[in-house]
Amino acid sequence: MEQVVALSEGVQAVMENQKALSAKLDMQATSLAALGVAMGMTYLASGADAPLPADVLEDRAFERFLTNYPIDGPPIVGKAVMEAHLVELDRVDPSHLAAGFRDLARQVHLATIERIRNKQIERIARERYGDLEAIEKGRTVTGEPSREVER
Repeated sequence: MEQVVALSEGVQAVMENQKALSAKLDMQATSLAALGVAMGMTYLASGADAPLPADVLEDRAFERFLTNYPIDGPPIVGKAVMEAHLVELDRVDPSHLAAGFRDLARQVHLATIERIRNKQIERIARERYGDLEAIEKGRTVTGEPSREVER
């Protein structure tokens, strides 16, 4: 019986140690996420043309920062890469853009960085052409371009 009691106490001690370790890891993860946000906001404030490296942004520490990345902020992929994407955008008939952006939004395999890039390109397309859904349906768009874009 004493062995069972000793074993039970040992298991209890291991479980308490695991809980304490888990709490410490949660605290460190929270700190890393806060650092990721701080580093990301510093990058945004610097106005740098070069993007943060993709492998850095894909780290879980940057998850909260990317969730709140401003669609109208600096190109997530960098200025030069974004300009190349915009050259490609100019080659697409505006009547096909709305469907293309809907299709991109449905793709589940895209990385967060790719989703942000796509939303940034969509915002630029809407600024250039206006109401993409109306253009898709063949309606002539007059007046100010729509600035509404989902976040």
